[in-house]
Amino acid sequence: MGTTATQSTDYQLAGMWEGRANEGGDGAYLTFVRGEEGAMSAVLVGVTQTSDGRAPTFYGVYDTRTATLGHYAYINARILLEDGKPPEGATAKNIVPLLYQIRGNRLELYLLDEKATADAVHSGQIAGHVEQGTYGDVEITADPAALDRFFASPAARALFTKPFLVLHRLK
Repeated sequence: MGTTATQSTDYQLAGMWEGRANEGGDGAYLTFVRGEEGAMSAVLVGVTQTSDGRAPTFYGVYDTRTATLGHYAYINARILLEDGKPPEGATAKNIVPLLYQIRGNRLELYLLDEKATADAVHSGQIAGHVEQGTYGDVEITADPAALDRFFASPAARALFTKPFLVLHRLK
């Protein structure tokens, strides 16, 4: 997501977090490490419960930048590695906006709801295009100033319907 907002490092994110994907889903560990020029690296490791304990199921490494637009805090995440391999094709260029909320030692991360985002594109709330099919991917194509106005609004907040990760800081 391109933005004209000043992107800075939100040091509240730094450290290791543990939680679950979705409600009752697999476990996850997420670590944010400070980088240079306002960037942070993030490593996400998914785990599942086995008879021998917890076992990793996947991992991803991301370049992240944070920004605040209106009352909302966002992370722009770009995947660098997925299970040890660099992304290919469009995935290599995608920047995924995540809404996040920190409440004490609790971190909630939200992805855009694809149906709600497609509806926003179709209704003209935000510029973009929707691929064909039942689960068509949505690409937001608005210019940075329009993105900033939209993502600072309650209409954008409404596109992040439920957290996909709920984590607690590890000490």
